[in-house]
Amino acid sequence: MSFADFCAEYDNFYWSFGLDGHESDHAGQAVLAKYAARIALHQKVADTILAKFCSDTDAVKDSYRAARRFGSIEAVARLKLVAAGLSGGEA
Repeated sequence: MSFADFCAEYDNFYWSFGLDGHESDHAGQAVLAKYAARIALHQKVADTILAKFCSDTDAVKDSYRAARRFGSIEAVARLKLVAAGLSGGEA
């Protein structure tokens, strides 16, 4: 699967569903707390991959590299590392 296909399917899951809890009431916070271990995976993807990804064209520019941004090849490699750390059924 290409990184573009992943992004289309994943649809910024962590942010799209407000899993950081910023839109949740007390009951919603309780649900998020219950599933915190599962949510942590999606937070990691959001914070360490999706938030740092840039286009492949920009990824070769010094200014983007200095800002520690990366393109699709690095993004896929990082996703593989996250997936390798799963013990099964966590996502």
